[in-house]
Amino acid sequence: MKIRIAGIEVEYSAFGEGLEALSDPPTRQEETALAALFAAITAQELTPQKVESYRSLGMAQRGRFLLRSTDPAGHPKEHYGRWVKGKALLEG
Repeated sequence: MKIRIAGIEVEYSAFGEGLEALSDPPTRQEETALAALFAAITAQELTPQKVESYRSLGMAQRGRFLLRSTDPAGHPKEHYGRWVKGKALLEG
């Protein structure tokens, strides 16, 4: 599904236990974390394109969010993101 967070439109997918696809929109906590993660991505002059949220993992666990972005030349990039103690952590 397409979502808009912090003025950025991306493709969003959520997965539950056993990687079961969920059709739920992002929770408020996810929206907060994603807004901060998008800010970290755009600060690197990258454009967020797609987000996968693995809800079976806690917000602070590595791999909670898989974010895909592109650089100015259109080359794809992948990042792992999480939300730890009110801060966004972006890896990759």
